[in-house]
Amino acid sequence: HELRGRSTSELIELLSSRLRDASVGFASSNRFGLYGGNRPKIRLVLARMTDYVETQSSGQPSRFPEYVRRGRNSYEIEHIWADHFEDHLEEFTHEVEFEDYRNRIGGLLLLPKKSNASYGDLPYGEKRKHYLKENLLAQSLHERAYERNPGFLQFIEESGLPFQDYPEFRRAELDKRQRLYQHLAEQVWSPERLLGKEPKPFSPTSEGPYDLAPNPTPGLADPEPDERIRTEIREFYSDMRPDKVSQLCERVVELHRLIEEEGWQLARKFNQSYYAFYIGNTRVFGVNLFSLPRFAVWQLTRAEVEQRSSQCEFAVYRENERQAIYPRGTSAAQLRPIFEFAYRKIQGD
Repeated sequence: HELRGRSTSELIELLSSRLRDASVGFASSNRFGLYGGNRPKIRLVLARMTDYVETQSSGQPSRFPEYVRRGRNSYEIEHIWADHFEDHLEEFTHEVEFEDYRNRIGGLLLLPKKSNASYGDLPYGEKRKHYLKENLLAQSLHERAYERNPGFLQFIEESGLPFQDYPEFRRAELDKRQRLYQHLAEQVWSPERLLGKEPKPFSPTSEGPYDLAPNPTPGLADPEPDERIRTEIREFYSDMRPDKVSQLCERVVELHRLIEEEGWQLARKFNQSYYAFYIGNTRVFGVNLFSLPRFAVWQLTRAEVEQRSSQCEFAVYRENERQAIYPRGTSAAQLRPIFEFAYRKIQGD
């Protein structure tokens, strides 16, 4: 065999080379899922991805051996959709098409056998709350997974992965979850990890956050800038819930108006974790996209934020990122003083 007798470093180089040279990436497998006799393979893939999310979010020891063990306390593949074609007649004409979608990996989880048996046949709306008692990949379907969970939120920001909660789970939501799993798998099985490096974060381009304005501009010259901004956001965040997109649009429009009024020289960049304004390569302020869109400012110490919180208290401060996030309902006008302070600080004024 080609692998026998090789040293660890030789094995790493060989396997990483194979991953780089693979003709079909994980993100190309739009229909990848549970078919024929591949159940053991899918179970292994789910175990790896589940373990990766948990270890990266918590820093705790791996539970992978637990996820793949056999016996009475084993884990099984859980279908997010119960096997009831009659509940999906609005979206599927034929049962074969329904089964194809139901078996795609984006509609699957890995749960303890007893959990799968107790509520696996329930409608999504009823079983969703039970997922909060399971592993983090299952919990991520529920909005409460994004509350008071700093390790998970930091993992989302650093990885750029498009995690989000789903109050309902229909065909469009399964498609979004499928894409999440594809990008998650690319990080789990990335050549960089084999070489002891951090995998590249997911973003719409290979070079980081999508940059709408590579050159700083003082304002917007378009005759209808607000509508142009909303259109760009809707197109880019087409996988996001409509209500969340609407809230993001309003906050970004507020920021653009403020920037134009002040004449600040900023470039805008965004990905699935934030929509932000930069000076060079330094993020200054913008909108944080965890849970619901909220204004945020970066690069300030906690003391600097607290000293300028007379008009508006921050909701969360992340020490390791030097990021303050503000409550829903806060306006850009209220935050003008702290945005200006951050802008002047980074400019060196």
